[in-house]
Amino acid sequence: MVTQQPWPVVVVVSGPPAAGKTTVAQAMGQALGFPVLSKDDIKETLMDNLAWTDRASSMALGKAAIDLLFRWIAVEIAAKRSLIAEMNFHAHLDPPKFVALRKRMPCRCVQVHCTAPKDVLIERYQTRAASGARHPGHFDDATEVQGSIVERLDQGEWAPLQIAGPLIHGDPAVWDFDRILSELRTAIDRPED
Repeated sequence: MVTQQPWPVVVVVSGPPAAGKTTVAQAMGQALGFPVLSKDDIKETLMDNLAWTDRASSMALGKAAIDLLFRWIAVEIAAKRSLIAEMNFHAHLDPPKFVALRKRMPCRCVQVHCTAPKDVLIERYQTRAASGARHPGHFDDATEVQGSIVERLDQGEWAPLQIAGPLIHGDPAVWDFDRILSELRTAIDRPED
């Protein structure tokens, strides 16, 4: 059980595509009783209700989903509710958004960064794309998308975010989930420095 905090806690589940973020976020949300806000869930809702025809329109809906995700995080913080925010946050573009949120309203961040070796991530991504399990509007099977992911991994785009707060880092495929959940609960319960 997580004790009631004076400030809401944003558990930021970050990492590259196919690192296991969604699975981890959902399991943590269930264990902690926190709502899980996922960029892909928002994007897929937008894609189901708005026109998408190609990679460019998918990317535009992805940008809108990111804006909506940060807006939703702010609404939850304003209501003093802790939450889990899951997305492949950009290591350079997204930290200022968290800084701005924390300046506007008090909250704490705990980051759970999911990753794996590059070759494992690429294999997982290709397997997921071939399965057809994700919404087709993601265009996961496109060769240019997969090439872009390799390039972005090499550039460190999905490295851990430089945001204030504890960081739990590793590959969910080899984690002892109960131990990680215990670390997360300890980080959440730790008073703000």
